Amino acid sequence: MTSPMTGSRLKREVARIIPAHRLAASDSLRHVVATPDSFQEVSQLVAYAGREGVPVLPFAADAPSVRLDAWSLRLDLDRLSSIADYSPDSGLISVQAGVRLDDLGVWLMEKDRSLGVRAEEPANPRLWDFLLSPKAGRFGPRFGCKWDQVLSMSAVLPSGRVFRNSAAPARATGPDFSRSILMAGGRLGIPLEVHLRVHRIPTRKTLLTYELADPLAGVERAWQVARDVNPVYIEVGITPRARKSRLPHAFLAVELWEHAKGLGIHREQVRKLLADVGTPAELPEETLLDLEGTYDFDPSCTRQSVVDRDALAQLIPDLVQGCPGRVRMRLRGFVDNQVCITYDSAGPNACALPAPLVDASYLSTDAAVILDRVASNLDPAGVFQHIPKLWR
Repeated sequence: MTSPMTGSRLKREVARIIPAHRLAASDSLRHVVATPDSFQEVSQLVAYAGREGVPVLPFAADAPSVRLDAWSLRLDLDRLSSIADYSPDSGLISVQAGVRLDDLGVWLMEKDRSLGVRAEEPANPRLWDFLLSPKAGRFGPRFGCKWDQVLSMSAVLPSGRVFRNSAAPARATGPDFSRSILMAGGRLGIPLEVHLRVHRIPTRKTLLTYELADPLAGVERAWQVARDVNPVYIEVGITPRARKSRLPHAFLAVELWEHAKGLGIHREQVRKLLADVGTPAELPEETLLDLEGTYDFDPSCTRQSVVDRDALAQLIPDLVQGCPGRVRMRLRGFVDNQVCITYDSAGPNACALPAPLVDASYLSTDAAVILDRVASNLDPAGVFQHIPKLWR
């Protein structure tokens, strides 16, 4: 890099890669937005940015703007939003990463299919945003988390090279790096096309809700419900006792999907498993579907993390007993001995935030360090290092 990057120079150089009418510059935000319409153009843009040390961020017009100290290149993937392939027999679909989740959901619904997981942000994110974001979304035991839906993918690496892996079994093709790319939050690559699992919409489904007399016992029993019943979704909620709400202080919600006569059997299984820790409650589904708004979480004192079962067993008594009656807590997932916990203490000084919740991450500390070191080696120019700022 021979001289500091300026906006005019960046726009002039990028216009050599894609037509000028697909470029837009913002002097106030110090970025140039490029709208590529092919993987080749994305590759060329990122390769150029790497040579010049220009930061690259995916761009969403309805997302909060991130202003960097230097001029940056924003990739608007709006033109990369087609559904490339769909197989009803295998339950697989290939989708370009610029597609909106709501648009994909409507398309799948017409085919009697669903992703089985979804984002929980009020906005309608694009697929790349959903997959790279550290936010958990709505997931559960039957289908797993959002990354479990990804069978294979194409992504642009910090060098500009397009990575592709096969949907064939890993033993036939070698290690699968797509999960690492997604879990790194964009530091290792930006997805361009994703091969996803989709699931048949059930003929019947039901949401069962229970009021819990003992939140700790309810959480422990939720693990057994997840294992024995394999529901699509399970959530345990704890709200302040003094809060005026249609929600009880502690509750458990279970969503069941069935295609035959198994719904009644699984409903009875849930009833027996929860008989000694909770009582059936008529909680409005529209209230539960308000997601984290249901709990009135305060962003200034809320933390989210994914923890394993053992850590959760040690954590919850400290949170619940340390701030009796004042805790807001949401637990969901119960997948592979892991649960996503969102927590606040009804005020920034009401309870000390425990160490495992300070940083929201799907990764253990060791895994996060390893991925960060890999990212530093793959991206020495720092092309993708600012991508996590999108979700701060």
